[in-house]
Amino acid sequence: MPRRLLLLLVLIAGGFALQPAMAETTVSQSAIVSSHAFLKHHPDLRYRFQGLREYERGDYRRAMGRFLIAAQWADKPSQAMIAQMHFLGRGVPRDPVRGYIWMDLAAERGEARMVAERERYWEQLDESQRARVLELGPEVYARYGDEVTGPRLARVLEHGRRAMTGGRLGTSSQLDVVLPTTAGSITVRGEEFYQDIYWDLPSYWAWQIRDWDAVPNWRIETGAPSR
Repeated sequence: MPRRLLLLLVLIAGGFALQPAMAETTVSQSAIVSSHAFLKHHPDLRYRFQGLREYERGDYRRAMGRFLIAAQWADKPSQAMIAQMHFLGRGVPRDPVRGYIWMDLAAERGEARMVAERERYWEQLDESQRARVLELGPEVYARYGDEVTGPRLARVLEHGRRAMTGGRLGTSSQLDVVLPTTAGSITVRGEEFYQDIYWDLPSYWAWQIRDWDAVPNWRIETGAPSR
């Protein structure tokens, strides 16, 4: 799994491929987030990674299916990918209206770059398309908005941590956790594996936003998007 684990996006619009220069992660963090034990209880990341693999292979239909599942688990980068794919017509008929709705959803938590992308989409809609946004948007929010998907993810995270620690976090967090990697197994402390940023929903979301904000610059590349 590459080091761009958390917020890999291929944001494509207007003939440009915009790829963030990825924030660095520690070896232990990469091992944790890419491990089977972690992804089993983090369906947002699990299906996002699957979608990104399919997207990079050029199988946009399958990628869309995976991103939609991740979107049901409140994954904002997956929702942004769905927006881009609707906007460009990758794996689905081109529909700028649905593209805007999904990007608006991706910007729901106020992350600055998502908001900026949403506003750029809005500028490209005509009046009739903007009217359709108001008509179609509530249905998407009713199914994929944080109000619905957040509690669902919170339950899975809490259940996962309790299942793995046997409900005795104070003891289990002191144990070592052995994680396989492509370079061999590494050992991390239980207190690192079970910390709140991975298992408590508000902390988890805040951590993802901090990771995104740590990306220093955008690279804008002309030509066909990378696959």
